[in-house]
Amino acid sequence: MNKTEIYWEKFAREDPYFWVTTNDKFKNIRDTESLNLFFQEGNDYIRNVFQIIRNRLDSNFSPKRALDFGCGAGRVLLPLSDLVDQAVGLDVSPSLLDITDKHIEKKQKKNISLFLSDEKLSQLHGKFDFIHSIYVFQHIPVEQGLSIFWRLINKLSVNGVAMIHFVYESDITILRKFIEWTKSKIPFAIEFANIMNGRKIDTPYMEMYNYPLNMVFRTLHKLNINHIYTRFTKDGCYRGVMLFIQKTSDNDTYIKLPEIP
Repeated sequence: MNKTEIYWEKFAREDPYFWVTTNDKFKNIRDTESLNLFFQEGNDYIRNVFQIIRNRLDSNFSPKRALDFGCGAGRVLLPLSDLVDQAVGLDVSPSLLDITDKHIEKKQKKNISLFLSDEKLSQLHGKFDFIHSIYVFQHIPVEQGLSIFWRLINKLSVNGVAMIHFVYESDITILRKFIEWTKSKIPFAIEFANIMNGRKIDTPYMEMYNYPLNMVFRTLHKLNINHIYTRFTKDGCYRGVMLFIQKTSDNDTYIKLPEIP
């Protein structure tokens, strides 16, 4: 396991519902009401995503096979399975997959498959009509993440759509940058920060990576993707973008000048 995989396995064992959302209302979930809210928010979200795709890219969008990359505790994957014939969840944490599997059994879902993720996506076979990933790439080192992004887009079927989220910039002060650098680089700094924040002393540092969008778009250009819709996001100090990407059979990578209205 690489560092990212080790860290997320620790997060999953400590407090899975909190760490996949970093929302205090999902800390140490013990009651059914909070758990139902956790999945209801995922349900509302994925239905909004489908509506955006139908409004902006494909009015007849009705995928049969879908992938949730970085499925975590199944917050989006389970409601996604209600909208497709087959849903696949991929994650680097065995513990998170175990939690998701328990929810699958409890809800008696028969159309969900779970696989452990790696950089080459070696467990994935075939094409997908819909590929989804949110709040995942920001925790993956950029070079590794771009390689995974390339492989994911190659898994899209013709006319399939992917919704991939990237963080591209952080509005943090120089002091905050220094503090974050200290926690990630200086021995025992993260342990001290954990104690000060009331966390377990061995809670790992959650790494955040800003993706250069020129590299993301270069990847799409090389793959002849020419149908894209974007939505910007802002979570605290982190600025991101949701890329709605449609793979078509059209081989032209751009509109020629005389065709531009």
